[in-house]
Amino acid sequence: MMQLMKVLLFLGPLTACAQDIPTSTINGAALYGGTVELKCDPSIQNPGIQKETFYWQMQKSSHAEPLFEMKGNVSLAEYVEERYRNRTKLKENFDLYLYNVTIEDEGKYECYIAKEHARWQDIAHKCVFNLKVSANFSPTESHSPPIHNMTRGENKTLECSLAGGYPKPSGLTWTVVNSGGTFTMKENVNISEDAQTKLYNISSTLSVLVDGNTTIFCSILQGDENSDIYNFSILVAENNQSTKAPPTDTKKPVVEVSIYIASGLVLLFLLVTLIAIFLKKRRKRACCTEACNGHTPVRQAEENTEEAPHQEEIIELVDEGHRNGS
Repeated sequence: MMQLMKVLLFLGPLTACAQDIPTSTINGAALYGGTVELKCDPSIQNPGIQKETFYWQMQKSSHAEPLFEMKGNVSLAEYVEERYRNRTKLKENFDLYLYNVTIEDEGKYECYIAKEHARWQDIAHKCVFNLKVSANFSPTESHSPPIHNMTRGENKTLECSLAGGYPKPSGLTWTVVNSGGTFTMKENVNISEDAQTKLYNISSTLSVLVDGNTTIFCSILQGDENSDIYNFSILVAENNQSTKAPPTDTKKPVVEVSIYIASGLVLLFLLVTLIAIFLKKRRKRACCTEACNGHTPVRQAEENTEEAPHQEEIIELVDEGHRNGS
């Protein structure tokens, strides 16, 4: 009750003249667990406004939660809501940092800039900052891996299991792309909320009959739009052979090839040399054999053939002389 009285006293002078207060509005966004800068720039409508006394508060449906107060350049923590303590820091002018953003921090923030008088406050300007908080989904341990090597005719069940997202998703869709076309479907979807963090979890399963290479997408729906998309690839091997290709060395071993070529050239040179030596020795052996067997050289044989007719003529002349003498 005492805390409630403090909040009412805090708000009382600010709301008295709310209808005639110059107001500026800014929309902002922050990630869960991150930092947001609550902006207030009254100089647009009040160029000469002084930094005297101002308050930041979060406006709930039934009450307001003070999160920062500055009076006479002194920061006051007396009326600050417990959950905002040690989470704020004044930047400059009237801007305020809010650290470790939670889902409960989403909402409408108001900054009142006041001028102090003896018995009242004159509200010179009001800033409104509308904060939207979001959190990205992350795959859980049961989430199916992205690539599956299978054979034609097998049945496969995929699970899309995500956690820690915000705002609440409106659903989940599966998109199957294969040689037969593109098919979109909504299977059984389970959505739950974490009671402590206010973050959401979502999961769904899909069973498919493998009939070829297939790409499957799991998409989280936020309203009518897809916010997070996760894909799975099913690779089909023909004739029950694995689709996983053996590793290939894309870089040819140049040194090894050069060694092979050099070795081949050396062997070829040695072979030619051996053949030449063999033929040379064989030719010498043939000449020696002819000399040992008393073979007459061809030139001498031809000369003997030419001398044979002259000897026969001499013998005939001698015989004819004998006949004449007798």
